[in-house]
Amino acid sequence: MIKHEEKELLYEILDENGLSNKEAKEHLHQALLVLKRLQLDSCYMDFNPHFGHCSYLFYVMIVKLYIIKKNYRWALHECLNVVHFELETCCQPRILYNIIDVLYSTEGQSMLPHLDEILEFRPKKTKWQSLKELFFKKPRYEEVIKQKCMSKEWYFQSNYRNALKSINTMIKISSEDKTYECDMVLVIDYMIDMVLNDLKYDYLSEIIYNPNSQSVRFSPFPLKYKDEKGAEHSICNENNLQVVDFSKDIVFSTPWHKGRMPKNINSLTKVPFCYYGSNHWGYYYPELKMCYIYNGNHSVAMGAKKKQGTMEIPVCSITPLFEHVYTDGAHWYSVHDDVISGNVNDFRFAVLYELAKRKNKL
Repeated sequence: MIKHEEKELLYEILDENGLSNKEAKEHLHQALLVLKRLQLDSCYMDFNPHFGHCSYLFYVMIVKLYIIKKNYRWALHECLNVVHFELETCCQPRILYNIIDVLYSTEGQSMLPHLDEILEFRPKKTKWQSLKELFFKKPRYEEVIKQKCMSKEWYFQSNYRNALKSINTMIKISSEDKTYECDMVLVIDYMIDMVLNDLKYDYLSEIIYNPNSQSVRFSPFPLKYKDEKGAEHSICNENNLQVVDFSKDIVFSTPWHKGRMPKNINSLTKVPFCYYGSNHWGYYYPELKMCYIYNGNHSVAMGAKKKQGTMEIPVCSITPLFEHVYTDGAHWYSVHDDVISGNVNDFRFAVLYELAKRKNKL
């Protein structure tokens, strides 16, 4: 395990914020010097934060790809992932050797043909040489790993697993601390609120950051599911309406038309938001106290921003899904036959689903 002072030094060096690309390259060199001094763990741990025995290779490969592109700031950022997820818990030779080998390169090719002389823990001839050639020499393997790492599915699944790891840690610490009585419902509600607000403002700001923003309609969670007998059920009741208060509930809206926003901004500063049933459509998820808007996004977005206004929409309860649907962060699956029933639009909805599911069990 990395010593505390070494860890703090590495985290400081690997922080790419405010650095130029040239400065980031120098920081990579400094990180290399620190990594060379690390004391290896004598024990072997198959520590598996995300994917399995070779999970660290994905991080190391991304570092190498950014070095090849001479994007040293991003290389620095990905080095931080290696340290945080792979070396911090157990400083294994196989992991440390490969990240040091990559950092000793400028154009992605090793500059140290005799690494054995520097890394005394590695014998002259072992399987590591063949592994290095497999993952770090042949371009076709780099492309395979690159495509894997850059895919939407991989991104959603890895971030979902990261989130679950953090959630499990927070819940475990809270439950084991005997110095006070912890209300787990409050803890989970806090995490739900954080994720909801992250989603809310992320999608609200899409119209600014994306020059080609377009109208999108999707369901945050499956609207239907199949039971163990194959019968299909809906989670929405069009006759069960909920009055949503913009000052209390999280309103999830996705404005997209750059020409409509200025008009709505100006009009709603003069007159309050007015609900029109023929234009403002959405679903209310009571477990999360979240209102999802799929029509009338621009005016609702402004009403929600001002936290003024109400609207009446159907209730969709995700509680019935808990016994019949599970997720891996990228897809929704049927519990009964493991068949994909739909795709997750954003891994954070999968995180919210898991949090609501855990809260329901308390």
